[in-house]
Amino acid sequence: MASQNLAAMLQQGKAAEVERICLQEFKKRGGIEFQMLSYYVQATVSLGKIDQTIELLKNMSAKMPDHGGLQDQLARLYSMKGDMDLALEHSDMAIAKAPDVPDFYNGRGNLFKYMNRFEEAREAYQKTVELGPQLPMAHLNLGRVLLKLERFEEAEKCFARALELSGDELALYSGYVGSEFAAIEQYDKARQMYAKGLEQYPEDGFLHEYMGMALRRLSRFEEADAAFRTAARIHPEKSSVYNHWALLKRDNGDFDGAEDLFQKAIKLDEKNAQAYSNYAALMRRKGDLTRANELYEVSLEIAPDAINTHCARAKIHKFEKGDAAFRDLARLLGNEWLSDFDRAKLQLALAKAMEDVGNYPAAFDLASKANVQFKKLRPFDIDKHKNYLVRVAEKFPKASALPPAKPELPRLIQIVGMSRSGKSLVEEVLCHSPEVFGLDEDKGFITEMNAFLGAEAFKSHSPIA
Repeated sequence: MASQNLAAMLQQGKAAEVERICLQEFKKRGGIEFQMLSYYVQATVSLGKIDQTIELLKNMSAKMPDHGGLQDQLARLYSMKGDMDLALEHSDMAIAKAPDVPDFYNGRGNLFKYMNRFEEAREAYQKTVELGPQLPMAHLNLGRVLLKLERFEEAEKCFARALELSGDELALYSGYVGSEFAAIEQYDKARQMYAKGLEQYPEDGFLHEYMGMALRRLSRFEEADAAFRTAARIHPEKSSVYNHWALLKRDNGDFDGAEDLFQKAIKLDEKNAQAYSNYAALMRRKGDLTRANELYEVSLEIAPDAINTHCARAKIHKFEKGDAAFRDLARLLGNEWLSDFDRAKLQLALAKAMEDVGNYPAAFDLASKANVQFKKLRPFDIDKHKNYLVRVAEKFPKASALPPAKPELPRLIQIVGMSRSGKSLVEEVLCHSPEVFGLDEDKGFITEMNAFLGAEAFKSHSPIA
């Protein structure tokens, strides 16, 4: 059977049929085509048969010891199980058996990238490009890791080359590249990439959804709303569209509209962990902590290793000694492949848990370690801070009274103070009044101020990013 037929079947969710066909072909041919082997592994992984597939491929490799593709797929499977030592061992074996196959170096780069060993990943991807200069994915992956290494100009050249080579897959690759820019908060560049794909494929619902996400981050709310509306028209059953659209409604203060969209996202996909987590955050902002906790619990049942969700729940969960939420944080913090940023976030969450159970020395130690890590990740630059203040002074050259508040608009109350000085407690007390609605630690003011000062203020001068 042609490989493209298997790919189409996988997209249609026919993994069991793909598994059956591949096994028949393996027996019939007496050999194993690399692409068919890849589809077979995709199918069995989606069916939850990782251990069975490992055993089968190990038996196959014993009969075909020179087949590098088997070793490459074993590396991939072991990485899914978290055994990176075995994954790298099989990756070495694949390359030793077939040193001129670009896919094997690409797989090795993926392993190193997952382990945050970015320079080694770059070397592997560079070799992929050398062996397969016409492969758009090779240039894309090299660009991705160059971004991690903050080699931005080189990364952009790689992305440009990937798009040149993408051909009929321009929409797909413009989505990939745009998402990479969005991941480093370069939302306007992301928007430009999505626009490039939409010029060729104006009815690509995925690109409209991504465009809406970028426009939301750029505070271009009307355009973002139009993009999500188009995405929903093209893909009315796609849960993620309604989840992201709900975030836009929330940002605009339309909490009822956001809640309706979160509920629709969950109805369309009961396994959408991110929608449950975002819905929980909305309930938290509305002051319904009981409902927020319930939604966080559902989200974590679906995605038990979602660090952001664990950290968000920790803010409102009352920890007790030995409870499952406490154990989950400790388990995740023991993961040696955590990024420094995720480790610091988990340390703060666990510090709050230690505080809840009265272990103040442990809480202080964890919070101190997190703060040291955050200081490394977000170093304070006094010169940039001074430049930021200069920009503020230039925009507000003289003192002036605020114009009278319009009676139809809500009055803004800003609570200002040092960290841990009781700002949240003051807000909580005020929110007991039905006339007060709390925004928690909303970053809208920071975002709007930086937009007012200019894009460069946010990138280079703002002490709060």
